[in-house]
Amino acid sequence: MSIIRIAVLAVTAAACLSSTAQAEMRDAVTVRVRHADLNLTRAADRAMFDIRVRRAANIACVAQGSDRRMRRDAERCKAEMRADGSNKAALIAARATPTLLAGIEPRR
Repeated sequence: MSIIRIAVLAVTAAACLSSTAQAEMRDAVTVRVRHADLNLTRAADRAMFDIRVRRAANIACVAQGSDRRMRRDAERCKAEMRADGSNKAALIAARATPTLLAGIEPRR
């Protein structure tokens, strides 16, 4: 693993329904969010990571037009990316936190 770890936030393609109920697919959106300088077990660092994810989502999930359907799709993309970022951050934090089993004290 390199010195700078990167959380990859992958958003899967999602269908959005038009007013005629005809499904359209959007391309998968993937961004990289730097987190090597953060300790995601700390609330302040987790908040900074969330800000980075939100900024990346705002850049990556842009409506390709001005109609309401495209704007809704862009908002859905951002929501999916924020949710995926939150899940990834929780996973990274869980890996960094030792798991204690009942009745077993950690060695010091």
